Amino acid sequence: MAWDELSAEEKAEAKAHASKERRDWLFHTVAFVVVQAVLWAVGRSWLVHWATGRPIDPEQRGVWMWIGRVWLTIWIIDTIWSWSYTFFPRRKKKAKAGSEV
Repeated sequence: MAWDELSAEEKAEAKAHASKERRDWLFHTVAFVVVQAVLWAVGRSWLVHWATGRPIDPEQRGVWMWIGRVWLTIWIIDTIWSWSYTFFPRRKKKAKAGSEV
């Protein structure tokens, strides 16, 4: 079903859902940037080491580097997921015959 085939109510619901996903993504992004800045300030940001190509000292490896890497992966997935609702609006699921919603 194409966007043009949706009713005005379905379009409004899809836009509202996409807007909520973007707000949630913005909150996640702000938190991610703040924590990455703190990790950078204490010399534990895997992202900074990766971006600059500097090797990571063995003493700096540890849980904080691992958390930074995992969070980056989660943030990338969240970015794709959240923005997909903007580019590919969600359609309302139709109820199956005989079931009540």
